[in-house]
This record gives sequence, structure tokens and C-alpha cells, in this order.
Amino acid sequence: MQASAFSICSIVNFQQFVKVWSAGGRPPFLLFFPQNRFLFLRAYVILKNCTTHYFKQKRKGKTTTMNANDIWLIAGLGNPEAKYDGTRHNAGFAALDSLAGKWGISVSKTKFQGLWGQGEVDGHKVVLLKPLTYMNLSGDSIAPLAGFFKIPADHVIVLCDDITQAPGKLRIRPSGSAGGHNGLKSIIARLGGENFPRIRIGVGAKPRPDYDLADWVLGKFPPEDAKAMADRYPDLEAAAKLIMDGKLGLAQSKYNG
Repeated sequence: MQASAFSICSIVNFQQFVKVWSAGGRPPFLLFFPQNRFLFLRAYVILKNCTTHYFKQKRKGKTTTMNANDIWLIAGLGNPEAKYDGTRHNAGFAALDSLAGKWGISVSKTKFQGLWGQGEVDGHKVVLLKPLTYMNLSGDSIAPLAGFFKIPADHVIVLCDDITQAPGKLRIRPSGSAGGHNGLKSIIARLGGENFPRIRIGVGAKPRPDYDLADWVLGKFPPEDAKAMADRYPDLEAAAKLIMDGKLGLAQSKYNG
């Protein structure tokens, strides 16, 4: 009987219902359920409140509907062993950890040669990934996961280090070459093109030209550089959200540099 009451109430004219009820009359369908007058009135109140709230939110532009096809992969690049924690080459891992903590996504599933997790961020379905293939083979983790979830290349956002930028500086691009970065080279090869957005995070240039590049990127940040990196994580998060909203140009103008 309760289910029938709610079903009937969902299709009646609410205004006519209130008009007849307040006048002391009996709406026609109540002739069949005289013992459920309170139930029908309660159903009306609940449905009226729900629809009123919905249209108020819609007028304010606050309703968020998740498109089942709107799925993004955000991959932070780095090397998996603990000895690489805090190194310049693991800037992508550190940035991804920050996003995961902010968005409440547990990056703990083991598949696709990586650690990954998924959640929802502002109406977007998001998969976060830390490839465990070591930097130079990052594409071997990213491409299979993207294929499994049917994520197109232009919905793959890569977070990685950039030795051409000062620590904490951001460089957001919609596509482009690897620029000498072996992780990006691997991703380009496995995805079959350069058409994926990336947020490159400055880690500082070598102190002198003859300094070994591998030693530099595998070296750890001094405290002041580590702070410069962490201070930009809120901007990096905001930029990632703008990219997912289709506003990459705005992300560039607000957060590059």
C-alpha cells in the first residue's frame, strides 16, 4: 500500500491536490484509500521539498551530473623503490600523492604494472596511477590501463619533473614532444602520439654543465626546494581540475610559471 501511495502521489497535480485538500474536500484517488490520508499528504510534502530543492540548485548552477564517458587518467611519474622517495625524478609521484590525499582516493590497487585507484572529482570519474615500471618504461603501465578503461589519450594527464624550470614552477601543455624526458618518450611511444596534456613540475637545473644528469635527477631535494614544490600543490590540483573541465588554456594562464 505504501509503494502504491507514493506511485500515485508522484503523478498527481500537486497544486490541485493542495487546493482540494485545504478546502476540506477529498481528491478522487483518496476515495479508494480513505485510511491513508496522512500517508498521501506526507508523500506530497516529501516530493514537493525534493523538487523545490532540485530546481533551486539548478537555477544556481550547482547540480553536477557525472557523464559515464567522462573519465580521466592522471599519472604521476617516478621510480618505485623507497630509495628514490624525495628525489627530483619522483616529483610526479609526490604530486600524485598530494592529489590522492586531497581527493580521498586510495592509490593501492596493483595491476597494469602500477599502483592505482579511482574516484570522482567534481563530477569527473578519475583514475590515479603511479607506474611501477621505473621511469623509462612508464608507458608500459599507462597505455594498458588507459586501454582497459577506454580512456582516450587527450584524457590522460601526466605529472612529471622538469629540469628546465626552477623548483615549484609549473609548465602546463596540451601536447608536445618529450623534450628529452625518457618517461614522456615511453608514453608517446605506447599511446601512439603526443596528444596528451601534461603538467611538468620544475625541479631545478643542474648546477653546472658537466654535472651528471642521472646523478642530478636522482638526487634528493634540499629542504627549501622541497617546500617550494609542496607550496605549488594547491595550484597543481586546481590546474588538473580546469583541464578536466575543458579549460586547459585557463589553467595555463593562471598557473604556468
